[in-house]
Amino acid sequence: MKHCDEHWARMRKAVDDRGMSHLVAGSGQEAVERVQREIEAHAEGDKPSPTDFDPLMAMNWNFCGRAMQTAGIVVMQEKDAYAYEVEAQYGIPRNDGHYCPLCLAKMGFLKHLRGDGGKCGEPGCEVVVKQDDRPWDEAWIEGCADAMHKHAVDIGLVRTN
Repeated sequence: MKHCDEHWARMRKAVDDRGMSHLVAGSGQEAVERVQREIEAHAEGDKPSPTDFDPLMAMNWNFCGRAMQTAGIVVMQEKDAYAYEVEAQYGIPRNDGHYCPLCLAKMGFLKHLRGDGGKCGEPGCEVVVKQDDRPWDEAWIEGCADAMHKHAVDIGLVRTN
């Protein structure tokens, strides 16, 4: 699973728009080291250091977790021909064979929007989408970035104006 370039850029912009770019790791290696320290702190029953907080990576893990919770472990494997065929119907990029969690959210939204009465047609699904609803990928990015900003303020990493 990997975010497509469009969604990754929108996530970065949302972080930047909220004045949190200085909290983002400068490299992939630094991001991994921060996550490792956070995991170790939790394992030892401690709170992670605020200096290890990375709002972009926190958003990444949130969206990946939501995708796995909704679609299952299949999102961790490489896309097959059928996945490409289905995604093409919704204008989803190929993304080098990886599922993008936000593209999956967008596709789910569009499936409902195009369905009869704003429903996807899946048994047991009660979700109804209206024409003027905000696409789920956009709503997830903005809502999660707002939550990351609140957290950064709460732990003293960002000031409010």
